[in-house]
Amino acid sequence: MDNDTGAETDRLAADLHGNLKAQIDMARAGDLAGLERLIRRAEPLIHRFERAERPASPPQLAQLIETARRLAPLLEGSAQGMRAAQKRLAALRAPDSDFNSYGQRGDSARIGQPRRGDLERRA
Repeated sequence: MDNDTGAETDRLAADLHGNLKAQIDMARAGDLAGLERLIRRAEPLIHRFERAERPASPPQLAQLIETARRLAPLLEGSAQGMRAAQKRLAALRAPDSDFNSYGQRGDSARIGQPRRGDLERRA
């Protein structure tokens, strides 16, 4: 086992750890585009790390696992937020999406796109 192999594993572990910490920062900031870029950069790092000649040391693995565990709930929260936003946007775009408001006299009035049959057709 030569020092270059060990140095490569150490560098990959450090790069991967830095990437995971940056993903945490991006997830907390709500920067989904930045998060996506970091995830794309992490994929080849993970593949090279898994194939490294010298396995990572137990402290390196523990550090990576702990950081990944901190990241996981943030990614799940981001995914839930995206699903909720998509669902809300779909509801707003739906043809029978409407809102209720109040007129000047205090009566409730529907605001939205007319439903089929709501408009009178004239010849």
